[in-house]
Amino acid sequence: MSALATLAHDGPKAHAAALAAQHADSSAHEVLAAAIAEWPGRLALVSSFGAESAALLHVASEVDPSLPVIFLETQKHFAQTLGYKRKLTRALGLTDVRDV
Repeated sequence: MSALATLAHDGPKAHAAALAAQHADSSAHEVLAAAIAEWPGRLALVSSFGAESAALLHVASEVDPSLPVIFLETQKHFAQTLGYKRKLTRALGLTDVRDV
């Protein structure tokens, strides 16, 4: 049964358990690639572009640098945060970072 069929049939808890079992031995790269394949065009990452966000963004850049990354622009960020966001976006080759 596909992940979407499991979700529709058994609900979110069963869906989460099925995905956890299916990907128990998978790397972060493999899990993200599987999610992109399962839900093409329906995924995005949300990132604060804080220092701790760099690991997930690095994985995303290696799997699919065009995966949308959503950044909540509050107009209250420190200049250093915005500078780090620009630098990290360039360094990782992320091509779809969206300020919302």
